[in-house]
Amino acid sequence: MFFSHGTCHSKGVLVLVKNNLDFNLQTVRTDPEGRYIMLDAIIQDSRYCLLNIYAPNKCSELIQFFQNISKETAECDSLTIVGGDFNVILDEVLDGREGNKKRKESAKYVEELYVEHDLIDISRIRNPSETRFTWRQKTPIIQIRLEYWLVSDCLQVDIGTVDITTATKSDHSAITLGMNGLDESVRLPSFWKFNSNFVNDPDYCQLISANYNVWLEEFNEVLVKRVLWDLIKYRIRQCTIKYSKTKACQRKAKLQEVEECIKECSYKCDKDPSPQTLRNWNLSKQNMRTCTTLLHRELSYALVQLGTKCWREITNTFSILKIPIKRKPA
Repeated sequence: MFFSHGTCHSKGVLVLVKNNLDFNLQTVRTDPEGRYIMLDAIIQDSRYCLLNIYAPNKCSELIQFFQNISKETAECDSLTIVGGDFNVILDEVLDGREGNKKRKESAKYVEELYVEHDLIDISRIRNPSETRFTWRQKTPIIQIRLEYWLVSDCLQVDIGTVDITTATKSDHSAITLGMNGLDESVRLPSFWKFNSNFVNDPDYCQLISANYNVWLEEFNEVLVKRVLWDLIKYRIRQCTIKYSKTKACQRKAKLQEVEECIKECSYKCDKDPSPQTLRNWNLSKQNMRTCTTLLHRELSYALVQLGTKCWREITNTFSILKIPIKRKPA
């Protein structure tokens, strides 16, 4: 994780790198005000300059900012990928709707950045006449595109997907860029751990209670209590893993449904920014925010210590089986 933070209320940029990516960092350059971070790195034997920016709002500050960015990128003799909030409209016709669509003077400095470093707006190259926006205002209705991906022209064939997706906790939409040729890591089977939140799940508790007597009947010939307990724990584990997978599939399906709804509403807003479509878009964002909040709660595992309720449930089970419990000294 590489970052350059601004104040606690504004600014700040961050770059996250996967642990399993073939990534060899060379240098890091940051802005003390949290406006940009530049990584010079070797990724799978190719040298890249990765630049994440958060441009200021005022035109005079924008001009100085892009001049500084141009100087910084001039020192990087490598493939360049620039992404972030440019806070400027580059195309008055396609990048803005309603409001003041007049190009700022700072836009020409972005275009100079194109020419000097052989960069292209890959999203506009892929969608030359499409109107997509990354920031919206409800009253009065204004839609503009402020976020861009600028990449080296020679990287066109290596770019897979370029898209705009809704960010639930921001007034700006997120922009995504997918690269071809990056080695996909193979996900190995993970070590299963019990999610202690299931103890508070009525459906799970009912499922275990309903099967408990069945398991006792299944192992009625086992006379050793500890062996019986190990067998029942094995069945509980099997049942819990199956229940966990079912819940995960349900969560994934729900999130996909909400994401598709947001995407559809976003497209409608781009084409027809009526008050009704904007209301539908905001409602879908609220639904997405609710889903992600519930998901985070469900995934808050107690990995090291069991909660009080979980320990009480296990204690009760031991009592039923008449197995003494020995607590370790604190």
